[in-house]
Amino acid sequence: MARKFKPAASIEPMEEQIGQDSPRVLSSTGPAAEALEPALIQAVERPMESLDSEKVQMLAFMNEMIDVHIHSTNNKEDEKVFELFINGERQFFRRNEKKQVPRRFVDLLARLKPTSYMHHELTRPDGVRDVIYEATSGLRYPFSVVRDPHPRGADWLRSVLAEA
Repeated sequence: MARKFKPAASIEPMEEQIGQDSPRVLSSTGPAAEALEPALIQAVERPMESLDSEKVQMLAFMNEMIDVHIHSTNNKEDEKVFELFINGERQFFRRNEKKQVPRRFVDLLARLKPTSYMHHELTRPDGVRDVIYEATSGLRYPFSVVRDPHPRGADWLRSVLAEA
């Protein structure tokens, strides 16, 4: 059964309380270990607790192994071997190689999308000249997914690739 998510109300973080900063007294007399008033830490309501099971499911999804093929290139400037890091974990990739990696690395490959811009001038019928900027995005390291065991894997990848 597919779960539907309700869109959250708009929130402006800069208008919210950030942390639990409050003044603390540092006494100039008495033992040093007791000189600084202890911090008062208040419990905060956690409306996200209901999403913890979804987080566990997403972590399992991102840890699934996927077979990818890194495409070769004819650009002499592109590196033949490159490495990607996620939270200190490193994966080496070689061009024109098929490799099995956790989905989180495919996620990173799909998000590495440099954008280049071209511009040209256009004169409107009323004589005003406009400049049109055209953006072209592509993959930094072009790849193909050879095997993805998850039934929603293709939909997930399409959505990641479509993001800005």
